[in-house]
Amino acid sequence: YLDDEIENVPYSDNVDIDAYEVIRGPAGVLYPNASVGGIALKSTKKPLPYKMDDLNFSINNWGQYRAEVDSTGPVGMLGDAKLSYRFVGAFQDGSAYFKNVDDRRFSVHPVLQVDMKNTQVRVAIDYTDLHQIAGGQNFVLPDGTLYTGAGRDEGYYAKGIMEEHKQLRERMVIIQHMGPNWESKTSLSHLFYERHGTNLLPNDLNLAKGVFDLFARRNYQRYDNWVVNQDILGTYKIGSFDNQSAAGFALTDEYVRAAFLNANGAVTGTITAPLFGTNGIMSFPIANPNMDSVVVPSYDSYGPPSAEGSWTNNRRSTFYYQHQLTLIPNHLILVGGVSKASLEINDVPNILTRATAGGTRIATFDQNLHRVGAVVNVTKDVALYALDSTTFAPQGNSNTRDYYGVLLPAQVGKGKEIGLKTALFDGKLSVTIASYKMDLTNVAVLQGAISPITGIQYFIASGLQTQKGWDATVSWAPIPEWQILATAYNGTVKDQTGADLNNTYGNMVTFFTRYDFN
Repeated sequence: YLDDEIENVPYSDNVDIDAYEVIRGPAGVLYPNASVGGIALKSTKKPLPYKMDDLNFSINNWGQYRAEVDSTGPVGMLGDAKLSYRFVGAFQDGSAYFKNVDDRRFSVHPVLQVDMKNTQVRVAIDYTDLHQIAGGQNFVLPDGTLYTGAGRDEGYYAKGIMEEHKQLRERMVIIQHMGPNWESKTSLSHLFYERHGTNLLPNDLNLAKGVFDLFARRNYQRYDNWVVNQDILGTYKIGSFDNQSAAGFALTDEYVRAAFLNANGAVTGTITAPLFGTNGIMSFPIANPNMDSVVVPSYDSYGPPSAEGSWTNNRRSTFYYQHQLTLIPNHLILVGGVSKASLEINDVPNILTRATAGGTRIATFDQNLHRVGAVVNVTKDVALYALDSTTFAPQGNSNTRDYYGVLLPAQVGKGKEIGLKTALFDGKLSVTIASYKMDLTNVAVLQGAISPITGIQYFIASGLQTQKGWDATVSWAPIPEWQILATAYNGTVKDQTGADLNNTYGNMVTFFTRYDFN
């Protein structure tokens, strides 16, 4: 989420991000399309009431350089209105770790803010142009180490397989203070995003024979999305009890065009795809791939994207109400929320698979969600909490399709969590320990193979996916300049038969420390 709005941008740059906030646990009641495990909120850099100009330049030992600018401050008065601005931008270019790989970026984010009495209006534009690789395709050995037998910088990338990502987003936020304890926030945004390029992707690896297979593909995606959010928040007393109410809605209208075409010589209408190797696949020796000599089909050789591909129109709506009651001051807080989430998908499958996928279809999903919880403050520094909630979300993108090219149904989930939180020694030591169980249905599981019908990798929807276990986070600041952070997790992820799912973690420990020299 970007400033409490659905972002829906698969590739971006974070030069305009001021802070990240992670909300643990099922937050789907308040945030449509949120995961049952929680969400990450990104807060953008906004105008400041004082003048500041900040320039940064960095370069790494591979030769990649980056320049950033951040300028903000007041503009002046226009009648009773106070104007302020912020301009953030970045440019990045140079060499990367792997050969034949670029990570070139240009990103600008102008913001204008108007403050007048009890109203604040903020208008922003986000423009980003990225030129980078589609995905990683160098591989690890059975012992878990990265294969470097062909040289440190050999990542099995041929020349000319970078992708272009362009996004243009217009945003407007209106915040109205209706009283000392009531606030209304209205957000509107429009996003246009386009991705195109040719690439080589891994198809098979045979360590015994020393052979690595790659297939060639043209990628094209286009988003045209509108989002409207409305939230009202207020605090008040009923008798001697403190109350807080939050209500609102989110509406989205999203058009996604996807045209992924393999270089296998297939005929689509009047368009014939180029041919790469045999049936779109070529084999290379892993020890001496000689990728610089590989000729990749050009983007234009695939023909116009309008000749094939799929269209998807997602229309989402979420209406919610949440209430918080302090039943025992300083000791017991109760939280309850309900929402109605709806999703309408107008799906036009790939022209190649339209007949087998059942043609154009409109699918409608509705779900009534809830969230109930309690927080018990044992002391001012120690709290216990419990949470029970449900969530609902469409699949991740327009290419989450099955073997026949049919878009998978929406995910539905429920979660339970109990935990302990502490903030000891004036906040220097904070601890969170939680035990949880989450059930999800219709989870898209990538099969790792290419569908001969669609020409792209396909998914299946698992009947039931159960995640349960515990995790813990410890943050300690023994002195103001020193920060120590450690996390631990242990759990299982199983399907409806009780079997462990591939590519899931059983346990994990992380450690991070930082010291700032003043």
